[in-house]
Amino acid sequence: MGDVGIKGHHTRVLGVILNKMKYRNQLYITPTQETLRNDVNQAAEQERSIRTLNYDLARLELFGLIERQQRTRKIRFIGRIFDSTLYKIPYKGLMFLHRANIAVFDIVKKIKGALNSKRAEPQRAGARGGSGESFSSLGEVLKGVVNSKKPL
Repeated sequence: MGDVGIKGHHTRVLGVILNKMKYRNQLYITPTQETLRNDVNQAAEQERSIRTLNYDLARLELFGLIERQQRTRKIRFIGRIFDSTLYKIPYKGLMFLHRANIAVFDIVKKIKGALNSKRAEPQRAGARGGSGESFSSLGEVLKGVVNSKKPL
């Protein structure tokens, strides 16, 4: 963990986000703070508050190891309402986990393979489909993750 200011519990938070991505077969996740806190507490075998979790997430975002995007919706008479936060692990975060001896590339390959197999299934008329792009190497997969503007 050569990055200054990044400690073991930050790696644990990153690992929990990566495991949730693996479980959902998505390159992003949208858990509630309570769910994320419970998963991190279970992984750490100690109790941490939501405030501490938010501090850890802000630190990870500051170092570029995660990307957070607050998602809101607009209701006509009420105004904007906060819905959820979308979390993604960019290339820098994947490399950080790789240096911590976590097999991130196998997980990304598995997720990407699941996404490609979903796109290959025949779709109903009028259904939303994927972009149909395919990647021949892991480097292209990671470039697609880093350069994508929207979650896959």
